[in-house]
Amino acid sequence: MQSARTLYQTDRDKNAVEGTVVPEWVIEILLATVLGITSLIGAVLALVGIPPGIWVAVVMAIGLAAYDTSIMPWSAAIASLVLAGAGEVIELLSGAVGAKKAGASKSGAFVAMLGGIAGAIVGSFVFPIIGTIIGGLLGAWAGAVVVEKGVKSQDWKAANKAGMGAAIGRLLSTIAKAVLAVIVGVILVIAVLTT
Repeated sequence: MQSARTLYQTDRDKNAVEGTVVPEWVIEILLATVLGITSLIGAVLALVGIPPGIWVAVVMAIGLAAYDTSIMPWSAAIASLVLAGAGEVIELLSGAVGAKKAGASKSGAFVAMLGGIAGAIVGSFVFPIIGTIIGGLLGAWAGAVVVEKGVKSQDWKAANKAGMGAAIGRLLSTIAKAVLAVIVGVILVIAVLTT
């Protein structure tokens, strides 16, 4: 299979007559711009808890690498995939880790994780966008509190502390996921412009 650059070189003379030649640097800047904007949109979506987030840019990077590694090297595409995956794992486990650090039991931490997911889903329907964040925080808090107070029979202060730990963990994961989305964007833009 010919690379995009080779195709460009072989088609250049044919297209020059028709006046449709697009310089390679223009294509690179357009690709970098699209990847950069997609990554920034992914960061914003991560902040408001909308799932696709950075995955659109990751899929674009993998597609470009599969098409032509002279446009997008596999190393950048795989790095973006790993970072996006890490963001998902961080988001999934953050409520549980926060609850556990605040003194919750294993079951309280697990239910805080499930509560964060359920709360984000319900919140998305009640108040789209901002409801996802608030629902995730409240769900993580409620999950930890219900188990610690109702099942483990802790006092309200200890149960609330576990719930607050879960909510703070969930909030920090949202911020971390947005930061990872920006890092992915920077990696992909640099990869397109320097290959």
